[in-house]
Amino acid sequence: MLKKYFKIETTPEDSDESNTIYIVNYMAVVRTFTYIFSRARISYDILNPEFLREMDEYAGAVIGDRHMLPVVRQRMEQYHYDGIFLATKDEEALNTLRETFHGKMFTVAQERHI
Repeated sequence: MLKKYFKIETTPEDSDESNTIYIVNYMAVVRTFTYIFSRARISYDILNPEFLREMDEYAGAVIGDRHMLPVVRQRMEQYHYDGIFLATKDEEALNTLRETFHGKMFTVAQERHI
């Protein structure tokens, strides 16, 4: 069926059992494609109200009027944290926190594949 409708090669020349996956259940492939590329129809009413309140507080602190540093300082003092672990793609945020909290920043280098 795939060859009938699509211009594909089902078996590349260098294919063998060490580098090839054989699909025996085509419906699983079709369903996976459908789930990956379909749009979810969800709304906030499925979320726990307490979780929503916490997220609003977080958004206000981080996004709000962009004054993240006082919140970080306050939390470090309040909870006696020794350092900060930051996971971000925002290089400016990383550099700002490294300068402000010198010696207390922990990061992990990552290479992301999408």
